[in-house]
Amino acid sequence: MLSNKLCNDDNQCSDNNLCCFNEKNLNNTCKNLNQNNLYLGCLDNDYNDFEYISTNSTDDHSSFKNCLNFSRQQKNKDGFHHNYFLYRRKKESSLDMSSLNIYLLIGNKNIATLPIQDYFDTECDINNQNCKFIAKKILFSFIQANKMDINEKTNDKMYIEINYECYNENNKNKQVIPVDELKENFSFEINCPKNQNDEQFQSKCISFYIDNNDSKKYKKIQKKKLLYTCKNPIYDTPRIVNDLSVYKKNIFKKNNYEINSYEKQIEAKKNELLNLEAQKYQKIQKINKNEDISMKQALDSVNKLNVIKNDDSSEKKWKLFTNFDALQNIIDDPQYKDAIKTFPKKVYTIEEAIKIANENNESFFIYYHNSFELDQYSSSLYFIDIYNIDNKIFDKNKY
Repeated sequence: MLSNKLCNDDNQCSDNNLCCFNEKNLNNTCKNLNQNNLYLGCLDNDYNDFEYISTNSTDDHSSFKNCLNFSRQQKNKDGFHHNYFLYRRKKESSLDMSSLNIYLLIGNKNIATLPIQDYFDTECDINNQNCKFIAKKILFSFIQANKMDINEKTNDKMYIEINYECYNENNKNKQVIPVDELKENFSFEINCPKNQNDEQFQSKCISFYIDNNDSKKYKKIQKKKLLYTCKNPIYDTPRIVNDLSVYKKNIFKKNNYEINSYEKQIEAKKNELLNLEAQKYQKIQKINKNEDISMKQALDSVNKLNVIKNDDSSEKKWKLFTNFDALQNIIDDPQYKDAIKTFPKKVYTIEEAIKIANENNESFFIYYHNSFELDQYSSSLYFIDIYNIDNKIFDKNKY
């Protein structure tokens, strides 16, 4: 299958390609994407201030592709699909049988090496990560013979010392067991890795949403660090879009959110300028009249003098449809109950309705003016979550 072939899922692409949405032509196409070219950078620092969802599912942790598909299914609190994920496969660790040595000690002196196959029956899982060694009767006979011989020469106690290593761990492990504590059914177990809490032996699958304009978070991702040296690699999530109308609604919602964010920043700057003008007014009053006035008095005077003209452009982003009741076809339908939200107070002007919609980051509202013929709707404001309602519901030709 060729790259750029239209697709609905990864199964329609060749083994070396993934299905991915193209934001320019608004189609899902097969792209030559793999773990290497999806790698964005390294996040070795703490990611708790990122917006993320983690999974404990064994399937999601089992492979890069499964973690990628987990990320594809995630949305943030505003309904935007996640665009990045962190995947780290755990390192495997198993018992290095060649490093396993068992000694019989008198005090600190080694008096014998005990070959595993001669003195123990061995039971291990298929990966040699968990092994159990069960003592044979010959072990106790050998110990007893040495104990009788040694007791005549010294009072030092006898021990069994077990030495071993686990692959991918740089530790030499040792276990010492007094012979006096051995029972007839003596056995010992070795589990690798020894340090189960070591991060390198724990897999990670975490899905992120990072806003394109959030430069602070992007700076935390080390894009120059190579993949094979990275402990916490971040990858792009190749998104698949199955419903184009929902995608367009989400783009509109995101743009609306960003516009509201800019408006809040503009309002904050206006307030800063207003405070500066008030401080300037205080200074002038002090110079001209030797009068100390409060900040509140200065702000009131500045506002009366219209030092800063508040040219509110918040209405410019709204498209208004007068005499169009978009609520009538859905308000009594139970399936749309969760998509309708009523503002708890009376609203008396369209300007006030727009202001409230902006403050609540809403994208679609219905306002009934105070002369509306039905009292239950008069001066009422409703918000509709249009992202969960089919566009056909709002077809004006059906009203």
